[in-house]
Parts: sequence; structure tokens; C-alpha cells
Amino acid sequence: MAKVAIFERRPPGSFPLCADPSFDPYAAGQLRTLVEAVSLEIGEVRPLGVILTGSLARGEGALASAADRATRWLSDIECLVVFADAAAQWRGSLGEALDKTAAKLEAAAKAHAVGLDIQLVPMLASRLARMRPAIFTRELAEHGKLLWGAPGAIPMPAPELEDARLLRADAFRLLNNRIMEQVAARARCEEGRAAPCESGYALSKFWTELATSLSVFLDCYRPSYRERQGAMHATLASPHGPLAAEIARDLLQPLDAAMRLRRGEFDATQWPREAGFARAAGLAQRIWHWESGRMLAAADEGAAGAGDWRAIPARLRRVATLSQCARDWLRWFLRPDVSRRMSLRAVSRAWRAGSPGNAIYAAGCLLDFFWSDIGSQSVRGREIVRLLGPLLGFRSRRRPPLRPQLVARAVTAWRSHLRDAAL
Repeated sequence: MAKVAIFERRPPGSFPLCADPSFDPYAAGQLRTLVEAVSLEIGEVRPLGVILTGSLARGEGALASAADRATRWLSDIECLVVFADAAAQWRGSLGEALDKTAAKLEAAAKAHAVGLDIQLVPMLASRLARMRPAIFTRELAEHGKLLWGAPGAIPMPAPELEDARLLRADAFRLLNNRIMEQVAARARCEEGRAAPCESGYALSKFWTELATSLSVFLDCYRPSYRERQGAMHATLASPHGPLAAEIARDLLQPLDAAMRLRRGEFDATQWPREAGFARAAGLAQRIWHWESGRMLAAADEGAAGAGDWRAIPARLRRVATLSQCARDWLRWFLRPDVSRRMSLRAVSRAWRAGSPGNAIYAAGCLLDFFWSDIGSQSVRGREIVRLLGPLLGFRSRRRPPLRPQLVARAVTAWRSHLRDAAL
């Protein structure tokens, strides 16, 4: 019987956290406060441990000094809170308790921090050990840090990524999730709810994640931002087809700027925001169509049809496997509030994309790729709104929803979908 690998305990302060090391002591102090709160405030169920993930775990966290001498958080603090399998019966309440704990920590930090966003995700130990091969699993196994807990009780997932098709499907899913994040950030920027620094960092993060997804399809994926940046430059020396090379070249300059921002060498407030979001959406659209084409058939590799919005739900349906769609529909039907969240018209629209989850991603792509059309209510924009309105719960045909309303519903549905999939 194979021995199960376990996480080594690495308390805050024992490893690098930030791309700019001058912020490490402050970030480590915030993590110590988080560990104390999580270990004491979850209620009747005591966690087995807290695992730091994301850019801070890789030593690539991005922080900056705000004008009022506060510390501006550009990276999120992302942690898995691991519980014994017996806690499964309290799964819903655990998620709510962790959300409240995160909110308390964010509120307490406002005196000295700006933009702190803490994400605490509950996970059962058995599920952690059985996590499917994926980009997140690979990076978790290689870079995840057990901040607190008993190492012997926290298993490590297998990091192998041997199946090229599975890896590409995961990279394409990553791209869709980052497009949803970009839609939310773009809306905050347009409505004046985001500081210039926050919008600049959102753009920089998007460029780095576009590179992550593309690197898988160019066979140069690496488990850290720094390694991927170097691999993306090196891979242009090898032939990958004219379209792939063109897309990669267009990505390199903003990717290099994004990495300079992480190291504190580039001011996020100087990133052109409106034009930056439009440029990012344009390249994301080309990458999305190229990647989905590669997954479907060699003859369909190009970004042909990128201007046809009707192709997006159809491609998502064709890319997804039957088992993925079945699991997605099952999770949707098991939700107790399902009858209030989607009408029959909405179900028919979700069916075009293969599943409710695919329909949510289709909504995100349509909003990002055709942002101006939807905002200006052009002919194409009105057609897209007629598709998205019922899908996102707008029932009136007389008053079509405006773009901010569509974005708010799409982002809410996406976050609910992610939580359903994680539990």
C-alpha cells in the first residue's frame, strides 16, 4: 500500500511570502492573526489545519504602500481550512462561519490595511487527499503551506498531471473563471468602486493567468508565475503555428509589466484602465477561441468565428464531457432554492451550453467579449441581452436589463456555482 504524503508544517514567517520581501513581516503577522482566529472561532467543530494557497504560498504575493501609509493588499489571502470527515454534516454552517471570520479579520485590518480580501474555503480531509489532477492540485502540492495543524492529519493530494486532455480542460476552465473575475473587476472600475491601484492589479493578475492557461496549450506550463514568464519567452523559439505565436507575442509585453508590478517595480495606478480592460478582453477572446478549437479538433484550431457570439455556448457544450454536464445538472437540481433561481426559459438557455455552469461561463464570456455592444445596446448587444436576461433571472421582456444588472447577476451565480462545486 502506497504511503500517503502529508504536508510539512510551515508557520507564518518561516518562508517567503511576497515578491517584494520588505512586506514579508507585515504579511506574516496578518497570517498569524488569521490562524489564531480560525483555530478559535469556528464553533463546535475544530479544524485539523489551515493551508495557505495562491500567490502568497508561492512567495509571489503583491502588496503596496498606500498614500495614507496603510498597506494596500493587491493579492488575496487564500486558505483551505481542513476538517475531519465527521464534520460533513455541518458543511453548510462551516462555510458561513468561515465567511464571518474572514469578514471580521478584514474589518479589524482596516485601520492599517486597504483592500484585504480573505478567502477561507472549508474542505474535508478525505476530499483533499482525493483531489483530481489539476493545475490547482499541482500548485497546492508543490507550494501549499500548512500554517497550523497536525501534519499527520493533513494529507497531500497527488500532484501528477499526466493526461494532456485533462490538463487542457483544466486550463480552459481556469481561463473561464478568470474571465468571470475580470468582468467583476471591469464593472467595479467603470462604476468608480475600485481604486486605480486595485484596477491596475486586477489587470496584471488577468495577464498572468492568461499566460497560465496558454502555457498549458503551448506545453510550457510551470507551477509559479516567475517560471511561467520565463517559459513563455523561451517557447517562442519553437514553432507552434502562426496564430499561437502571434497570440503569445501579444501577451509577453503586458505579462512582463504584470510581473514588474508584483516586484514593486511598476506602479499599478499607471496601468491604462479602460483601454487596458478592452485590450485584455480582446486577447482573452482570441485565446478562448483558439484553446477551445484545439480541444475540439485539429481542423478547428483557429480563432475563426471569434466575432460570432452564438458560437460561445455551443463550444462550451461541445468541450464539456457528458459526465461533467451530468454532475453540474445534479448539483443544480439538488439545490433547495433551484425553483426560484432559474425559470423554464432559463433552463432551455442553459441547455444550449450543456449545463448551468457552462451557461454561467458563457454569460461571462459574452459580457467581457461584447462589453461595448451590450453597453451601447447595438443590434448585437440587444440580441445578447435577450439571451442573458432570462438565464440570469430577469423575467420582464418590456424592460431589458442593463449591463451592470447583468454583471451583478452573472457574478453572483458564478460564485454560487464555485461554492456548490467545492462542497
